[in-house]
Formats: sequence, C-alpha cells, structure tokens
Amino acid sequence: MPFPLRLGGLVLFGEKRIVIARAVTMSRELLNCHQRLFTVMRECPGQPLHMEPGKWTPHVTLAKRIPAAEVGRAVEILATREDFTGAVVAARRWDGQRKIETIFASAADLAGHLTQGNSAADS
Repeated sequence: MPFPLRLGGLVLFGEKRIVIARAVTMSRELLNCHQRLFTVMRECPGQPLHMEPGKWTPHVTLAKRIPAAEVGRAVEILATREDFTGAVVAARRWDGQRKIETIFASAADLAGHLTQGNSAADS
C-alpha cells in the first residue's frame, strides 16, 4: 500500500433496509492484498464466508438502511456515469453484527515500519 483504486457502478445489498455502495474495480494489487489478509486471518474465529477470495465484494458504502420504497430515488440521486479513482491506503474489516471496525494495516503504518530498517516482508 498504497496502490491505485477505481470505483465503478452502484451495487445494492439487503432486502428491507438497503445498503447502496459503489463497486470497487478489481485489480491485481487489490486481489493480492485481499489474499494476503485472508491467509493471515483464515484461522481466526468468526470469519464470515463472504470474506473468502472469490466470494468477497469490495465496495465503498454510500448510504445504508435505506427503506426499500425509497431506493429508486436514492439511486437516482447517487447514480452517475463517472468512475472515481483514488488509492488504497489501509485495510479494515467492519463487523456489522458487533459494530466493530478493525484496521489491519495502513500505508502510514507500513511506512513507519519500513523507516525503522525493516523490509515489507518482515511485517
């Protein structure tokens, strides 16, 4: 990290209360990062099946808990033909059941670690 990231079209999750997000366009860097994190976390208890490589849907949440009857209007407001670009600077996991965010690594953490004379492989 960091590495480039492109956000694509809208995706919807849920049934009665909807999450609207932008899909993250897959890249080699993103898939490699996810595979490394998943390998480290594989033995940790409580890992959801949707986090496994090939089942994961990377996204950036724009709105949540939208009532189904209001999704059309929300999509109309949020939809655009533009793709957005940025950079991945951290890896996190949101546990929606427990409402806990866990930061696994950030570019700032890695940079600090590297300036102490260690290589990225030591992390």
